[in-house]
Amino acid sequence: MTSLLSRYWRPLVALVLLLVACWSVWRSGYHAADSEWSQRWTERDAADAADARALAQQQAAARAEEQRRQSAITRITQNAQQQISAARADAVSARAASDRLQRTIDQLRHGDNRTSGNSDTTSGGQATARQCSVLADVLSESVERNRQLAAEADRSRAAGQACERIYDAVRGRR
Repeated sequence: MTSLLSRYWRPLVALVLLLVACWSVWRSGYHAADSEWSQRWTERDAADAADARALAQQQAAARAEEQRRQSAITRITQNAQQQISAARADAVSARAASDRLQRTIDQLRHGDNRTSGNSDTTSGGQATARQCSVLADVLSESVERNRQLAAEADRSRAAGQACERIYDAVRGRR
């Protein structure tokens, strides 16, 4: 064995040195690649964290916008309900005025019928009584229909304005 060693010691030393050099190069390349991949993973994790923060901010902004819109809708709806209630109160007072007018018309109608029995004014009074009665009926129907139309117009106006305000609030115009 010594003769073998003395004969091949130089190639053996060269082979060992070559193996150590290869091991060293491989290990340095492995560490470089490992460092590079570690850096990439760190960058990816940082990007994921930034994406998560951006997503959380977008979700918070979306929630805030949704709450703003819902608050505006609630406020506008309450305002519209107040307007509709005021319109109903106005309709009640208009109904009372209409009833007073109707009583006056009925009094005129009955008053004309009572005077029609007077012998001096019988022929002229009957014609006037009929005209008064027709006019009273037309006026009564007109007052009732106008009351209905006014109530519907008030309700429609309040609802339409509320719809416009809700649309403007949702679109961010107000």
